[in-house]
Amino acid sequence: MRRLLFALALLPAPAFADPVGKFTVHGSNLDGSNAYEGTVSVKRTGATYSVTWNVEGTRFTGTAVGAKTDTSALGAASEHDSVLSVIYRAGKDVGTALFFEVRPGEWRGIWAYEGTSVAALENWQSEEDKTSTKALTRPKGQDQIAPAPGPDAPSP
Repeated sequence: MRRLLFALALLPAPAFADPVGKFTVHGSNLDGSNAYEGTVSVKRTGATYSVTWNVEGTRFTGTAVGAKTDTSALGAASEHDSVLSVIYRAGKDVGTALFFEVRPGEWRGIWAYEGTSVAALENWQSEEDKTSTKALTRPKGQDQIAPAPGPDAPSP
Protein backbone atom coordinates (compact mmCIF):
# COMPACT_ATOMS: atom_id res chain seq x y z
CA MET A 1 0.00 0.00 0.00
CA ARG A 2 2.82 2.45 0.83
CA ARG A 3 4.40 1.78 -2.57
CA LEU A 4 1.09 2.55 -4.27
CA LEU A 5 0.71 5.83 -2.35
CA PHE A 6 4.30 6.78 -3.15
CA ALA A 7 3.75 5.99 -6.84
CA LEU A 8 0.56 8.08 -6.89
CA ALA A 9 2.41 10.99 -5.29
CA LEU A 10 4.92 10.94 -8.16
CA LEU A 11 2.23 11.26 -10.83
CA PRO A 12 1.80 14.72 -12.33
CA ALA A 13 -1.07 16.82 -10.99
CA PRO A 14 -4.30 16.48 -12.98
CA ALA A 15 -4.46 18.81 -15.96
CA PHE A 16 -6.87 21.71 -15.88
CA ALA A 17 -9.84 21.74 -18.18
CA ASP A 18 -9.69 22.56 -21.86
CA PRO A 19 -10.02 26.33 -22.50
CA VAL A 20 -12.74 25.56 -25.06
CA GLY A 21 -16.29 26.18 -23.84
CA LYS A 22 -18.91 28.70 -22.83
CA PHE A 23 -18.30 30.95 -19.85
CA THR A 24 -20.12 33.55 -17.79
CA VAL A 25 -18.11 36.80 -17.70
CA HIS A 26 -17.80 39.24 -14.79
CA GLY A 27 -15.50 42.21 -15.08
CA SER A 28 -14.79 45.83 -14.38
CA ASN A 29 -14.68 48.74 -16.81
CA LEU A 30 -11.45 50.62 -17.43
CA ASP A 31 -12.66 53.68 -15.53
CA GLY A 32 -13.73 51.56 -12.55
CA SER A 33 -17.26 53.00 -12.76
CA ASN A 34 -19.30 49.84 -13.26
CA ALA A 35 -19.02 46.10 -13.23
CA TYR A 36 -20.32 44.23 -16.25
CA GLU A 37 -21.60 40.73 -16.99
CA GLY A 38 -21.99 38.70 -20.13
CA THR A 39 -20.87 35.51 -21.82
CA VAL A 40 -17.81 34.37 -23.73
CA SER A 41 -17.36 31.44 -26.07
CA VAL A 42 -13.95 29.93 -26.83
CA LYS A 43 -13.49 27.58 -29.82
CA ARG A 44 -10.34 25.91 -31.07
CA THR A 45 -9.72 26.89 -34.71
CA GLY A 46 -6.64 24.94 -35.69
CA ALA A 47 -3.53 26.35 -34.03
CA THR A 48 -5.46 29.27 -32.48
CA TYR A 49 -8.71 29.99 -30.66
CA SER A 50 -11.72 32.05 -31.67
CA VAL A 51 -13.03 34.09 -28.72
CA THR A 52 -16.45 35.80 -28.82
CA TRP A 53 -17.81 37.94 -25.99
CA ASN A 54 -21.39 39.20 -25.66
CA VAL A 55 -21.42 41.88 -22.99
CA GLU A 56 -24.46 44.05 -22.39
CA GLY A 57 -25.46 44.09 -26.07
CA THR A 58 -21.95 44.51 -27.47
CA ARG A 59 -20.16 41.75 -29.35
CA PHE A 60 -16.38 41.49 -29.16
CA THR A 61 -14.52 39.02 -31.40
CA GLY A 62 -10.94 37.93 -31.04
CA THR A 63 -8.20 35.46 -31.78
CA ALA A 64 -6.10 33.84 -29.07
CA VAL A 65 -2.98 31.79 -28.78
CA GLY A 66 -2.48 29.47 -25.85
CA ALA A 67 0.29 28.07 -23.70
CA LYS A 68 0.80 25.95 -20.63
CA THR A 69 2.14 27.57 -17.46
CA ASP A 70 3.96 24.45 -16.25
CA THR A 71 6.35 24.29 -19.24
CA SER A 72 8.04 26.65 -21.62
CA ALA A 73 6.76 24.65 -24.60
CA LEU A 74 4.77 26.68 -27.10
CA GLY A 75 2.74 25.32 -29.97
CA ALA A 76 -0.67 24.91 -31.50
CA ALA A 77 -3.86 25.30 -29.45
CA SER A 78 -4.23 22.38 -27.06
CA GLU A 79 -6.69 21.05 -24.50
CA HIS A 80 -3.83 21.44 -22.00
CA ASP A 81 -3.47 25.22 -22.44
CA SER A 82 -3.81 27.17 -19.19
CA VAL A 83 -2.94 30.62 -20.58
CA LEU A 84 -4.67 32.55 -23.37
CA SER A 85 -3.38 35.73 -24.99
CA VAL A 86 -6.17 37.42 -26.95
CA ILE A 87 -6.39 40.30 -29.41
CA TYR A 88 -9.98 41.43 -29.92
CA ARG A 89 -12.14 43.96 -31.72
CA ALA A 90 -15.48 45.66 -31.10
CA GLY A 91 -16.33 48.03 -33.92
CA LYS A 92 -13.29 50.29 -34.32
CA ASP A 93 -11.90 49.49 -30.87
CA VAL A 94 -9.02 46.99 -30.62
CA GLY A 95 -7.75 45.50 -27.39
CA THR A 96 -5.57 42.86 -25.84
CA ALA A 97 -6.20 40.47 -22.95
CA LEU A 98 -4.29 37.83 -21.02
CA PHE A 99 -6.10 35.03 -19.16
CA PHE A 100 -4.87 32.34 -16.77
CA GLU A 101 -6.84 29.31 -15.64
CA VAL A 102 -6.83 29.46 -11.83
CA ARG A 103 -8.78 26.23 -11.32
CA PRO A 104 -10.76 23.96 -13.62
CA GLY A 105 -13.43 26.03 -15.34
CA GLU A 106 -12.33 29.38 -13.89
CA TRP A 107 -10.16 31.87 -15.75
CA ARG A 108 -8.94 35.30 -14.58
CA GLY A 109 -7.53 37.94 -16.81
CA ILE A 110 -6.52 41.49 -17.48
CA TRP A 111 -7.46 43.56 -20.54
CA ALA A 112 -6.91 46.96 -22.13
CA TYR A 113 -7.83 48.84 -25.27
CA GLU A 114 -5.18 49.96 -27.72
CA GLY A 115 -3.83 53.38 -26.81
CA THR A 116 -4.94 53.41 -23.15
CA SER A 117 -2.72 53.60 -20.08
CA VAL A 118 -4.98 51.61 -17.74
CA ALA A 119 -6.13 48.00 -17.63
CA ALA A 120 -9.07 46.20 -16.00
CA LEU A 121 -9.86 42.73 -14.69
CA GLU A 122 -12.21 40.03 -15.94
CA ASN A 123 -13.31 36.63 -14.62
CA TRP A 124 -14.65 33.72 -16.67
CA GLN A 125 -16.63 30.91 -15.03
CA SER A 126 -17.52 27.81 -17.02
CA GLU A 127 -21.25 27.48 -17.57
CA GLU A 128 -20.77 23.78 -16.78
CA ASP A 129 -19.07 24.45 -13.42
CA LYS A 130 -20.64 27.21 -11.29
CA THR A 131 -18.89 26.31 -8.03
CA SER A 132 -16.66 29.38 -7.89
CA THR A 133 -17.38 32.90 -6.74
CA LYS A 134 -18.48 35.33 -9.43
CA ALA A 135 -17.00 38.55 -8.16
CA LEU A 136 -13.50 39.81 -8.61
CA THR A 137 -12.02 40.57 -5.23
CA ARG A 138 -10.45 44.03 -5.32
CA PRO A 139 -10.95 46.84 -2.86
CA LYS A 140 -13.45 49.49 -3.92
CA GLY A 141 -11.81 52.06 -6.14
CA GLN A 142 -9.11 49.65 -7.30
CA ASP A 143 -10.97 48.12 -10.24
CA GLN A 144 -8.52 49.52 -12.75
CA ILE A 145 -4.82 49.01 -12.92
CA ALA A 146 -2.76 52.13 -13.53
CA PRO A 147 0.49 52.07 -15.48
CA ALA A 148 3.75 51.66 -13.62
CA PRO A 149 5.70 54.89 -13.22
CA GLY A 150 8.22 55.55 -15.97
CA PRO A 151 11.95 56.00 -15.44
CA ASP A 152 11.52 59.77 -14.98
CA ALA A 153 8.87 59.41 -12.24
CA PRO A 154 9.83 60.84 -8.84
CA SER A 155 10.71 58.34 -6.13
CA PRO A 156 8.19 57.95 -3.29
